[in-house]
Amino acid sequence: MPLKNEPNCLGESRDIALKRLNALWTRLIRDPQYLKLYREFIHEYDQLGHMKEVVAEHDNSEVAYYMPHHGVLRPEKSTTKLRVVFNATNPTSNGLSLNSIQYNGGLVQNDLFTIMIKFREHPYAFTADVKMMYRMILIHESQQPLLRILWKESPEDPVKTFEMKKQSHMAR
Repeated sequence: MPLKNEPNCLGESRDIALKRLNALWTRLIRDPQYLKLYREFIHEYDQLGHMKEVVAEHDNSEVAYYMPHHGVLRPEKSTTKLRVVFNATNPTSNGLSLNSIQYNGGLVQNDLFTIMIKFREHPYAFTADVKMMYRMILIHESQQPLLRILWKESPEDPVKTFEMKKQSHMAR
C-alpha cells in the first residue's frame, strides 16, 4: 500500500474496533439470518487465505490499525445478500485513519460513455466476473498489521485478531 506518512503516526484503534464489534453482535443476535451470512463470510475469507489469525498481538513495537467492520444486508440480491465493509476511514485516538495516510489511486478506466462506444466497435464482446479481483492483490507482510480486524464466533467467545493478507475492495 502506498503510504503518505509512516504508519507509526496512527494512534490507538483497537478499543473502538472492539466497541464496534460488540455493537455488531447486538445486531447479529437479533437477526439469525444476518448472523448466518456474516459467519459464512468470515469463514470463507479465512478459508480462502485472505486473512490469517494473529496469535501474539501484544507486541508494543508493532504499529497496527484495527478496522471496524459491519455488514450491508440486501436480501433482494440473488448473488451477494451480505456485503461486509471494513472501515479504514475510522479515526484512531489521534484523529488519523488508515485511509488518511494512504495515497489515493487515480481512475484507471475511461468514463462510461467512452467504454460503451468502444464496446460497440467490434462484432463480438466478452465480459467477465471480477468478483474477487481485488482479493488477488497480496499485501506485503510488513503492512498486514495495518489491516487487522477483530472477530468472535459468539458473544461469549474470546475476541480473535485477524490480519488481511490480500487487498479488500470492501475497505473504504
